[in-house]
Amino acid sequence: MIETTARVTDNDKAKNLTTVIQRFLWWCAGANTNMLVRCPEDWGKFTVIGTMVCVTAFIAFISGAFYLVSLGLLGHYAILGAAGWGAIVLAVDRAMLVFWKKKARD
Repeated sequence: MIETTARVTDNDKAKNLTTVIQRFLWWCAGANTNMLVRCPEDWGKFTVIGTMVCVTAFIAFISGAFYLVSLGLLGHYAILGAAGWGAIVLAVDRAMLVFWKKKARD
């Protein structure tokens, strides 16, 4: 009988500790999620940054819906337009975070 043992690495253990929501928030923060899994001390920082990006997109969704309803659009069209506006804001915020480069410290 051949014994097979599953080799569990620290990276696998860390992946099990993270949730899908947390990984989505890291993605929103512009983090490299595969690398961030190995640095648990930075999880909180990137989770907060991702949460702020999502909150901004949600506020854009609400304001877009309010604006489109005040123009007289029907509810479902206003929701669709507001979702598009929220997605645009999310994409722009995430792009700013992804392409922002830290300067090297002297």
